[in-house]
Amino acid sequence: MLATLDKDFEIALVEAKQLQKEPIRSYTIAYIETLLSNFEAAKVLIPNLKKEWMPHAIDGLIAYEQQDFQTFEKEAHAAVTKSRGLQKYLLFYSFKEMKERLEAK
Repeated sequence: MLATLDKDFEIALVEAKQLQKEPIRSYTIAYIETLLSNFEAAKVLIPNLKKEWMPHAIDGLIAYEQQDFQTFEKEAHAAVTKSRGLQKYLLFYSFKEMKERLEAK
């Protein structure tokens, strides 16, 4: 998903749709759709997200993109609380950085 790192979200979306394994396919597509401000397209995929933390992570990202600080904090906390190991670490620091950006605005 190098296209995501390059912020070429259209190419990243094409690549994500080629993933075969669920729930990572739906999670990745929902994540990219959110970055493209296609919030409804992202929300449609939430029922496919079988890991407990995944729906909260997407809802938190949507709230971040919409600058809904209260929902962002609630969903980010739930995502981190319901994750483990490396995923918990990644979510914690990703949401921490997002929170700092929201507070700076």
